[in-house]
Amino acid sequence: MKMKWTVRDVGAYFAERDYVDTAVVPLVKITWHNEIKATVEQGEFTTLMADRLEGQLKGRLMLFPPFTYLKSEDVANRLKRLQSWMEMLRRDGMKHVFLITSDAEWKTVESDLDESLIWIPSLPLEHMDPEHGDEMIANQTKQLLQIVTAKWQNA
Repeated sequence: MKMKWTVRDVGAYFAERDYVDTAVVPLVKITWHNEIKATVEQGEFTTLMADRLEGQLKGRLMLFPPFTYLKSEDVANRLKRLQSWMEMLRRDGMKHVFLITSDAEWKTVESDLDESLIWIPSLPLEHMDPEHGDEMIANQTKQLLQIVTAKWQNA
């Protein structure tokens, strides 16, 4: 059973909400000026990895739409907006929240987050042959699975 931010999946969530205790939120930076290609690559990789994680752990986690922010947005404002999202998720029953990003700037404020931040450096998939890219994605997904399952076991 998929649990993505779609009408059909949200209906499934309400039918199975006693078993869904984990939220995954991709953190995606947006810019339309400098470094646009690198920024898009990071966002694309982050959402791809979050999607793969949801696909591996169907039925226990819900994949939320990306939390987007402008590169120029003040970090304090960005944190405040994100914490508002996290408060809503916790209040509505999510015991575990994983924030996934390829933006290294989040590592500088990780201690201000009450949630699990998973930073994964993006891979330049457009320059890889598809087979090698799929293998790299599968390996990264395995690492994400280990992080999430370890958190569940230690809860």
